[in-house]
Amino acid sequence: MLANKMMENKFTLLVSLPKNNIEYAKAAMEAGADGVKVHIHAFHYASNQKYGNLGTEIDFFRELSALAKEKNVLIGIVPGDGGDYANEEEFAELKELGFDFVSTYVDFAPVSLLTSKQFDLCAALSADTPLTATDLDRVGVDIVEASVVSHDGYRNKLTVLDLCKYSQVVSKTTKPVLIPTQKDIAPHEVSALYNVGCKGIMIGAVVFKDLSIEGFKSTVSQFRSAIDQLV
Repeated sequence: MLANKMMENKFTLLVSLPKNNIEYAKAAMEAGADGVKVHIHAFHYASNQKYGNLGTEIDFFRELSALAKEKNVLIGIVPGDGGDYANEEEFAELKELGFDFVSTYVDFAPVSLLTSKQFDLCAALSADTPLTATDLDRVGVDIVEASVVSHDGYRNKLTVLDLCKYSQVVSKTTKPVLIPTQKDIAPHEVSALYNVGCKGIMIGAVVFKDLSIEGFKSTVSQFRSAIDQLV
């Protein structure tokens, strides 16, 4: 469903929660997020957060599932990293809970995520992935996540070079391209992403300067407003 929403929308707003916390989820949804992403089995570099398995997060995920249904907002999961990853039983439970999309680096993604068609696969290319978006098209991913910034470039301002890289990804795929905020992208810069053909942004730790619930909600609202003003 996320892929369809991205193709239909002018531009889509996803929010990667800084913590698996229901108050952050409520704030994101109330501020206008089209989708919310959470994590298991992973260390998140930008936020310095470590996430456990599904069992450790299940109570929160049940709350999140109910809230997402109430607010009609999509929910997605990062199922792990190179050190650990969700198993088939966990994926089955995530599907039952109503998770719509999986966001993962292709380096770690099992082929079953393509063949099962249980989730929309948001496949991330890293700065070091020896592939292009064309290769992802060929194997049938649903969304291309352009996570093409190296770790030493995190939190820096968005540059023309970054836009060129994103534009290059867009030019090599028929799939919607999602930009994660590895760079410190400002709300008013959403129009620049839109103008080079990107179809959505996933805002996360780098752009959340104030992690109070109100500060977090304000940041999401600013991005929602900038997207709504696109012409």
